Amino acid sequence: MSPNIAILKRVAGLKNFHTLCPFLIAYGLFYGLSLFNIFFLQSLFAIAVIVLEVPAGVLSDCYGRKRCVCYGAVMAIVSASLFLLWTSFFGFILAELAYAMAFVLFSGSDTALLFESSDRQQYSHHESRVQAYSRSSEGLSGFIGGLAYSLSIVLLPILELIAAIILLYQTLSLKEVRSSYPAHWRGSQLRLAWLEQLRSLKQHFMNPDNGFIRLVILFSAFVSTITLSMFWLLQVWFAQHHLAPYWMGCVWLVYHSCSAFASLWVKPCMARLSIDKLFIGLFLGCTCVVIIGGVVSSQGVLILFLLSALLFGFKMPFIFCVINQSVSHDIRAGLLSLDSCVSRALFAVISLVVGYVVQAFSFQAAFYVLAGFQVVSFFILLPLIKYKQVASV
Repeated sequence: MSPNIAILKRVAGLKNFHTLCPFLIAYGLFYGLSLFNIFFLQSLFAIAVIVLEVPAGVLSDCYGRKRCVCYGAVMAIVSASLFLLWTSFFGFILAELAYAMAFVLFSGSDTALLFESSDRQQYSHHESRVQAYSRSSEGLSGFIGGLAYSLSIVLLPILELIAAIILLYQTLSLKEVRSSYPAHWRGSQLRLAWLEQLRSLKQHFMNPDNGFIRLVILFSAFVSTITLSMFWLLQVWFAQHHLAPYWMGCVWLVYHSCSAFASLWVKPCMARLSIDKLFIGLFLGCTCVVIIGGVVSSQGVLILFLLSALLFGFKMPFIFCVINQSVSHDIRAGLLSLDSCVSRALFAVISLVVGYVVQAFSFQAAFYVLAGFQVVSFFILLPLIKYKQVASV
């Protein structure tokens, strides 16, 4: 087994060790931001990801996976430092932009490197394990963050900064699997290679024979938008119920443990069930979350947050497996980045609407917005299932 696999598990845990993110609403309110300001920051983050995601994935395909994840770790250090030292609204904007750069440099690159470092038959197993490490780390960091928050809210970005520094050390230990990356690039060479890679990605995506991949990416974006919205609504729920920091940490530990548990079931489910049935399962799960969330009591909605965590935990490695097994290595990181880009584009729009609705109307009203959004995903699911059934005949 490639040593990269063990390192990538540690990298996954460290890059998802977020003591600040689960309490970002509380952190922002502490420094005078409004709920709309905070949701605006998330929309800005999503827009930055939209702009940078595909270029970063293409850069990984022509410049090297390791280089991109190392630069991503550097930007994670910059982001945590800004959150710690510059606590005005403008400082938060810069921190979110730095984190967006870290996010896109990792997105696609680490998953592509894992696929290229794995035996093809074992990839889904390794991807599930890496995702489980990610979700477990998020749960543990949420719990630790809750304890730190009970002592001082300033400890949250400090702990995240320490994790980012260790992350950089781990990424430097990775090895490139492909040997086709030049050791040194001139600026003009890199630009030409980047443009050529971008052109290849566009041709592949727009190819009529690749309609299945286009539908997968669109459907993935709708599921991601629902689960991401639930993640931020959970923080609003914390604020409305004035939950003690310790109990916030406990909820995050359970939330991300659910995601980790779901990640481990991707390989068994893909072995026993057809892909179209798994897509239907994701759709029905998201539909239950948004419909029931609009009618149950505020206390009962906590169970729905845990259901959304299960959906998120399953969705990530499942979609990665479907995409990775359907494309060549030359554009793998770019296409994975495109999946994330489309997801963030949808979330950029919905997060602003949800933030406004929660602040102007009610917490429950946000679920009505998401329910309307879910109707659209149904019309993407139908051709996706039909396409897969035709392909399997």
